[in-house]
Amino acid sequence: MTLLATTEEYNGTTWSSGGDLNIARGVLGGCGKQSSALSFGGYTDSIVATTEEYNGIVSRHRSNTSIGSVLFNGNQYVGDYANGKIYQLDMNTYTDDGLAITRIRRTQIINKERVNVIHNKVEVDFEHGVGLDVADGEDGYDPQAILKWSDDEGNTWSNGISVSIGKHGESDTRAVWRRLGMSRNRIYELTIKEEPVKVVIIGSYADLKACRF
Repeated sequence: MTLLATTEEYNGTTWSSGGDLNIARGVLGGCGKQSSALSFGGYTDSIVATTEEYNGIVSRHRSNTSIGSVLFNGNQYVGDYANGKIYQLDMNTYTDDGLAITRIRRTQIINKERVNVIHNKVEVDFEHGVGLDVADGEDGYDPQAILKWSDDEGNTWSNGISVSIGKHGESDTRAVWRRLGMSRNRIYELTIKEEPVKVVIIGSYADLKACRF
């Protein structure tokens, strides 16, 4: 993220789910394209959950409140940053106001004393088999995770490689990417794009080998 000049440019909201405190952070002005969500509790993760109703642009999360979510009759509510709508937060709803959600996770730079590192394999352990029980070709039937990488500190990126995170009931699916080349400095970016399914990342693993040059 870019360092902000003033705190007036920065905003966000909080809510509780499953015993965890969640914080969504955003940037004011323009499209507010810098947005992230953090979760603290028994399971800790950081993820960008973004959606945009104009021109299919990936942008900030729609929620925006100055005091966090509001609890009423056992439900949590937040306001929309742009149009004044009020939403009920529901962990079992995988769209925002009917709009698709794009989820993005990016790693830190991977290096080993500036020598080349061979990237044999990357595996992401999802809660698998979360595809919807719908006809082939419909949204959510075979949800995909897309992995791409940068070897120049995020200035340029590879093409994305898609793998399935499991059709409905296919809980033995593995999300694995192999033969990913060699790099002195690599950043991976994982995207689950516009899939109206439950997305849980349990962990990630990499098979790496440092070279002598």
